[in-house]
Amino acid sequence: MRERIRRLEGLPDPGLAITGFFAEVLYRTLNDPLNRGCLLVNSALEMNAEDEDLRQAVTEELESIRSFFESRLRAFSLQGEAATGIGAKQGAHHLLSILFGIRVLARINPDPECVTDAIGIALNSLGLAPLALCDTH
Repeated sequence: MRERIRRLEGLPDPGLAITGFFAEVLYRTLNDPLNRGCLLVNSALEMNAEDEDLRQAVTEELESIRSFFESRLRAFSLQGEAATGIGAKQGAHHLLSILFGIRVLARINPDPECVTDAIGIALNSLGLAPLALCDTH
């Protein structure tokens, strides 16, 4: 995850960095024949209250992802491209929620239409490019 974030942070277009992030997640979600989901999400779902080390590790990873979303949304709005009225912090919270939701669905049986629609609506609500405009590999 951290490698993906570093790579996408280097893109000159911060909006496409977020879209690219979700395109990669979508590709992995829909092309996992075992429906394993995501290690981070699986760890969060299996964690118990007594496992403070795991809780701290999951919290740090979530903050890394949330921070990536927020920084890219801030940069995107500075380019004058976002006119949604949704702040970068709130948008980052929304994107993190969408990410977790689709990765939980991936554990069960990901419906391509459901996960694609969820991502598309989230990106659109923030004024970001649709998934079709970026590479999914």
